[in-house]
Amino acid sequence: MIFWDTSALIRAFVASEPGYGQATNLLTRKGQHAASILLPAEATSALLRRSGRKGVFPAAFLVDLEQTISALYLVDVEREASDLARQLVKEHRLRGADAVHLACALLTVRQTGRDSLRFATSDAEQADAARASGLRVITPGL
Repeated sequence: MIFWDTSALIRAFVASEPGYGQATNLLTRKGQHAASILLPAEATSALLRRSGRKGVFPAAFLVDLEQTISALYLVDVEREASDLARQLVKEHRLRGADAVHLACALLTVRQTGRDSLRFATSDAEQADAARASGLRVITPGL
C-alpha cells in the first residue's frame, strides 16, 4: 500500500515538478493507494493555486485529479488521529496538516497490520518524521 501525502501526489500532476516521473510511476502501480481525508481539498487547492489568482487551469487536470482521488482509500480523521498528530507536532515540529497525514498513515498500519505500507511525501521534515516513526518512505523529487 502507498499512503500519499499531498506534496507527493501533486508531483504526479505537474510535469515541471521535480519527481514528476517517479510520482507518476508510483501512482500507476497496482495495489491499494490511500490518503487522509485532508488530501482532496489540499490537492485541489494546490493545483488551482498554481494557476494564480486570475489564471486558467486546464479542466482536464481537475478531472484527472478527481478520478485519482476517487480511487484512493481515504482515512477519516478521528480523535485518535488528532491526538497522534498533536504528539507528532510536539516530537517533530511538523506543520499541522503534515502531522495529520502522517498520523493517519501510522494508524492505518496499526489497524491493518500492513508492514508493507510505504509513505509517499515530498516534504523533507515529514519524511524524517515518518522514518523516525518506523515507516518506509518514498520521496518523489527530494
